[in-house]
Amino acid sequence: KIFISGCRKLDPQAFLNEIKIDTSSLVPTAQIIWAGRSLIQTGYFSNVSAFVDTSIHALIFRVKENPFIKKTIISGNKIFPDSLLLACMETTGGEVLNIQKGRRDIHRLAEKYHREGYALANVRNIHIEDGILKIVIDEGRIGEIKLVGNNHTRPFVILRELPLRSGDLFNVSLLRQGIENIYSTGYFEEVRFGIHQEGQSHDLIFNLIEHGYTLARVGLRYDLERRAQGYLQAVEENFLGFGSKCSLTALTGKRDEMFRIRFWSDRFLYTYI
Repeated sequence: KIFISGCRKLDPQAFLNEIKIDTSSLVPTAQIIWAGRSLIQTGYFSNVSAFVDTSIHALIFRVKENPFIKKTIISGNKIFPDSLLLACMETTGGEVLNIQKGRRDIHRLAEKYHREGYALANVRNIHIEDGILKIVIDEGRIGEIKLVGNNHTRPFVILRELPLRSGDLFNVSLLRQGIENIYSTGYFEEVRFGIHQEGQSHDLIFNLIEHGYTLARVGLRYDLERRAQGYLQAVEENFLGFGSKCSLTALTGKRDEMFRIRFWSDRFLYTYI
């Protein structure tokens, strides 16, 4: 005979099907170990041991149930309401905790955030207190935004192109848009990012490679009316690293001479002009 002892909330008969042991002959130790592991894999037990009671000629599996969950409480979530997150879970209360279901719940909660672009979101902590399953969500808030490699360009010129700020929730779509914005300035050959996590802080680090900003044009023309003319123009695309443009234009000839300095920008601080 085979018995399961130690169940408080669960019906032991429901788990006997997990133990496929032929008791018509001597039972090998390996088969008993396999049966114990099968009970553990159901997810409802934290410990399983086996012994033989010779007085009744029975193999008995003594189990320790996981805690009984009265209800589930989620905290740390600002983006999605509790009701929406609980709808993703199998473990909502009124049952013995099942580890297999719990693992699926953690995966589904993280997946819910990741599908919406919140790639740093995860379940930070899980604990049970007085039968209440408490789940703490870390939605992935940005700590600092650090820039590396902008030897010429001022930080504000780069940061104003980012739709993300320190303290915002990290979002892949917004990050992608920000990188495209930085490239669109025309000041960088390469823009790469990395994330440094320390505790609950997620620092966003941009590694930048700048390219040259100065453009020179030289021209020469000749006609019978104005004779020979020389033309020189130098354009600085990122003047002093402020994201503004500056051009120096000089025209010289026998009948014409001109020198012009021009400054212009399509941005003023964080706004478009």
